[in-house]
Amino acid sequence: MQNPRFIFLLIMCPIVLTLSHSCHTGSKKRFETKADSLNFIHDSLIGAIRQMEDTMAKAAFSSNDEVVKNVLRTTQNFVNFFPADSLCPEFLVLGAKVAEANGQFEKAIQLLLKYHDSYPNAINRDFIAYRVAFIYDEHLKDKEKAKAYYNKVIQLYPGTKWASEAEAALRLVDMSDEELIKFLQEKNKPA
Repeated sequence: MQNPRFIFLLIMCPIVLTLSHSCHTGSKKRFETKADSLNFIHDSLIGAIRQMEDTMAKAAFSSNDEVVKNVLRTTQNFVNFFPADSLCPEFLVLGAKVAEANGQFEKAIQLLLKYHDSYPNAINRDFIAYRVAFIYDEHLKDKEKAKAYYNKVIQLYPGTKWASEAEAALRLVDMSDEELIKFLQEKNKPA
């Protein structure tokens, strides 16, 4: 299997060199227009992200720091350069999954909130809002922020599955581990 860093560099180097050359010389540019160069960058970033997704899937995604950094950097670059692109929500979720899987919980929250707040017509916004609350609750152990985001899910998405999940989570968020175990034992007790 090829080194993911090599793949990333192989894709990004021509972009940087081409743009650098066209900025520093008055000679004939590789691209006819700025739109051509932006299209090239756009397509190259999509290709890089898709290759990294493929690499992660084939490798059963171990926490390779370089792959993680490249996925997060490339995803962020794509969203920054092409915020109106229909792939942005998908790439933000990918970045958030990678960040969360590698213990970068604040980064995961940042990407999920970008998805939720920047793309009002995107699907699964209720789940994304719930996921933010869950990360605060489960990973960061920030009960106050968890409660605030669970309440936000209930307020913004009443009647949905994720609003119901948030209501259930709110009942549990202040319980200690011992109280939670006792609650679950009582709940699962045979009738």
